[in-house]
Order: sequence, then C-alpha cells, then structure tokens
Amino acid sequence: MRRLLFPLLGIRFRSYVIVLILVPLLLSGGVVCGQEIIWSKTYGGLGEDGGLGGCQTSDGGYIVTGITLSYGAGAQVYLIKTDSKGDTLWARTYGGAGWDQGNSVRQTSDGGYIVAGWTDSFGSAIQVYLIKTDSNGDTLWTRTYGGPDWESGVDVRQTADGGYAVVGSRRIRPGIWDVYLIKTDSTGGLQWSKTYGGNRDDRGSSVQQTPDGGYIIAGYCGYAGFSDYIACLIKTDPEGDTLWTRTYYPEGSWLSQVWDCVLTRDGGYIVAGRSFNQAINSDVYLIKTDAEGDTIWTRVYGGAPWEIGVAVRPTYDGGYIVAAISPDSASGRNDVWLIKTDGEGDTLWTRIYGGSGGDSPGDVLQASDGGYLVVGATSSYGAGSGDMYLLKISCFPEAILAGDANGDGEVNVGDVVYLINYLFKQGPSPELPAQSDNNCDQVVNLGDVVYLLNYLFRSGPVPGYECA
Repeated sequence: MRRLLFPLLGIRFRSYVIVLILVPLLLSGGVVCGQEIIWSKTYGGLGEDGGLGGCQTSDGGYIVTGITLSYGAGAQVYLIKTDSKGDTLWARTYGGAGWDQGNSVRQTSDGGYIVAGWTDSFGSAIQVYLIKTDSNGDTLWTRTYGGPDWESGVDVRQTADGGYAVVGSRRIRPGIWDVYLIKTDSTGGLQWSKTYGGNRDDRGSSVQQTPDGGYIIAGYCGYAGFSDYIACLIKTDPEGDTLWTRTYYPEGSWLSQVWDCVLTRDGGYIVAGRSFNQAINSDVYLIKTDAEGDTIWTRVYGGAPWEIGVAVRPTYDGGYIVAAISPDSASGRNDVWLIKTDGEGDTLWTRIYGGSGGDSPGDVLQASDGGYLVVGATSSYGAGSGDMYLLKISCFPEAILAGDANGDGEVNVGDVVYLINYLFKQGPSPELPAQSDNNCDQVVNLGDVVYLLNYLFRSGPVPGYECA
C-alpha cells in the first residue's frame, strides 16, 4: 500500500495509517481449495504503526518495513525481522525528528538488508532515504538523494553489480511529478539518476532489473487532461535511457494506474493496479505482457464501488496472487481482498479479510512452503491505534513447495536426483518449472541443483526466497 497513501486514504501527509486486519470472511463460490490462517502477528506500540513492504529471507523468515509513531522522535522507519512463524527476532527504527518512512525492503547478497523510503528529517526538503543494514539491522550506512523539492523512494532492488536501483517520484512543480530512478554503487554512492515524464503528473511505483541489465519501471503517466493518468511501463537500458514506454487501460475505462510489476518466467511482466470506469468507480486491473511490453491479456476484477490492486506475485503453480483493497459493504471501511488466478488470469479463488477498522494490504508474497504472506497493518487489533500486521495463510491440499521438483510434497535429495535426471539424462521435466527454479533466475539449470545441494547440506538459503 506504500504507493497508495495519499489518493486512497484521503488523509493528510503526516497523519495517514494503512490498516490491515485479517479475519476471514469466506466468499461463496469459485473456491478450489480451502484457506486457513497459519498465524497472524501484530507489531508496534501505542501510536500508529503500519507495514508497507516485505520479503522472505534466506533463513525462511521474513523482513518487513513500514512506519512507526510509537517509538522515537517523530515518525520513524520501522524494520522488523521475524522467524518463519512471525515471531520477532529483532526490531529497529531509523530516522530523525521529522517524518521518516520505509516503503520497500530487500535482503542483500551479504545477508543484510536495504530499505528505501523517504525522509524530511535530513536536508531542506523531503528526500529519498536509503538505509543499508547488516543481518541484525544495525546501520552500515544511510544516504539521502534529491534537491530542494520533494523526492520519494518507493521501491528498491539490488542490482547485478552489487549496487541498488531505487524508483519513486520527483516533484517538478506543485501537483506535478516525474518518475524518478536512481542507480547507486554498493555503498550508496550516486552513479546516475533519471527522470521520466512530461508536463503532466507521472509517478513511479516499482522497479526491477531485467536480464539485459536494464530496468523495468511501473507506474502511471500523465495523459490527456491536466490531472488524468494512465497505467504505464517504462523499459530502460543499463544507463537508464528509455528503450520503450507502453500505456494500458481497459476498453471503456477512464483512467488507470499501476502499483506493482514483476518479471515473469517467460521474460514478460505481470502488472497490477486499478482502472476507472465511466462511473468513476475503480476495479482491480491485471495485465500480462510480453518482453516488449505488448499486452498478452488483461483482466478486471471488481463489483463493489471501488477496488484497487496493490501487489502481485507469480506463484509456483504458474498463476498469480493479487492483494487488493476492497471496501466493506456494511461499514465502507477498507478490507483486504486476495485473488488467486491461473496463468491466464482466470480466478481460482478469492478471499476477503476484514475487521471493524479500516483494512488495507501493503504487500503479498508466496513463501517457500507454498503459503501466502500478507503485509500490512491493523487498527482493529494490537496495542495502539494502528499496528504493523503479518498474516500467513495456506492453501490446502494444493500447496506447492519451492524446490519440490518431483512433487512428492518434500524437499530432499530426491529432488536433486530428479533435476539431474531431467537436465542430463532426458528424464521427465518438472511438472511445474517454477517450483524447481530454486535460485529465481527464471530458468531451470545446473545452478538450481547447486542451490538445492547448498540448502540441504550446507545450511544455504531456502529455495525460492528470492523470487518475490
């Protein structure tokens, strides 16, 4: 939900809370497997706290970032490391006396973490905030980027050269922003920055490095009128220069936005956001493209006055899991809506989770054990007026394990033998290749065998943890 703070919640810049309470209200029809809550956890104090982004870590646990007003001076970046059951291993805050916010976190190749967000505690204006920590969350370095106006950091990725790519937005004048991409070296030193856009409002929501060394940026671009916008993808070369731009909107729609984009195994992209119809209602909008950004298919999901797709991830069965916001029909407050699709975007099941407070997801991922983790916050449970929240759910009996090449429900030496037989002896292929892509490099090859051996016999990282 880090990308939706201001337009969705309608709350002032310094007093927003994203809230997530996950108590299942099962929907009727269309369900192919039952879900149950494995565990749910809240984190925070007496103030407002919320989760905005997270990922699985190499030990099978999770790292989550967001914001806290419970600890420290002002609003602080909040970083929590948990084990595989969501129990806190450590928690850290970062920032100064102003407003500091963590929007995205990734585990880095050295076992530490990189957090991107924004700060107005340092410098003369709101700036991109980048924090590098060790494996215990202790600060190794921090950097700010920007000029005399506002800049925001929304998503971060470690790049192949050990540096970092950060995307967000840069304000060029009141009410008008450009997409903002920053490339740094391994110590956060600025190598280059680029802006993309024109005389209308353009925002960056997500970034990922592509196999050719360039970048794919998702967001929305100014279109037609002064305040109109349309979902867009921007593909760059390794230096950030634009190779192509694509825009998307369903037939009959008015406006559209993109909040998340992930590279898929076929070299294309899966994109999630929302589209507006002529009645100015919005629906979840899912787009599948090829490597050139050309549309393969689109899907729209909705029914209530408005829904918004916040995050999407490919799943081990070749489909997708989408986290969305949907209003509760009784109270009008936000609920969490999970949509599971097949590889063509057709719905397999949906679930709604909500409570008495306003509920919104921040991120979603499929864990290496096949279950799903939702990151967000809750104003319905916990100690304060809003808490960071994690919910782990599982899909039975069809959960698929990362690394389970032979499909027997376990990850063991039998999967190593199966992969070797497939790669070198013309043995049967994995029924679902995604579950055998242990190192998440989009291909099944000898590297996945080595990765699996390292996990089984040398305490290496869990298969699939990097896929999100």
